Amino acid sequence: MEEILIFIAKIASVALGAGIVIISCRKIPFFRVRIFFCLSIAGFCLSSLFFAEEGALLSWVKHFLFYGGQISFLFFIAQAMKIYEDPDLPAAPKPQNQMPVIAQIGAFLNFLAEQGIQHIFTLFLTIAILVFMNARAMIVDFKGKKFPMGIFASAILILTSMHVMEFFIESQKIFALSEIIIETWEFVSVYAGVLVLALGANKIIWPDSLNKKNL
Repeated sequence: MEEILIFIAKIASVALGAGIVIISCRKIPFFRVRIFFCLSIAGFCLSSLFFAEEGALLSWVKHFLFYGGQISFLFFIAQAMKIYEDPDLPAAPKPQNQMPVIAQIGAFLNFLAEQGIQHIFTLFLTIAILVFMNARAMIVDFKGKKFPMGIFASAILILTSMHVMEFFIESQKIFALSEIIIETWEFVSVYAGVLVLALGANKIIWPDSLNKKNL
């Protein structure tokens, strides 16, 4: 029964992400902003496909997808804020797939996974995202518009919470929780996080000088 519920939760995660991506394609007017937001949602939701899966390799795949979501979100914020500076900038190049080759290092990856290094990376990226957003917000002229910084920060913290939890509970074993509670927390954090991300994207009030040729 538990396996069926986990499978349903995984399908629901992907369906939720797909729904948010479809809606975002209509709500976010600029392609270069839209593509990074959609990649971010995809990374977070696709990582849920590997929840409750055993094995060091699958653990790294799950985390690389999550890292991809974090990095794409970083580019999304950069492009969204850049619109306020110059809405007519040329479209940004498509992100390159730089996922490292994972081969012939199974034992090493297994050791790192046991220590929870993959979880710590997400925390570093989250800190980098929050620092970047704050630094950019201090120099960008939003032309009287209110950028939803707090909403985006909350979303990233919610999404990262599951990895912080996994580091202390699964890797370091400081606390003890049942597997079903951990897995439930994982799915809930993804659902809540991507929904808050979608809320933030919907709350952006774009500059009045939108140029239709950039849509």
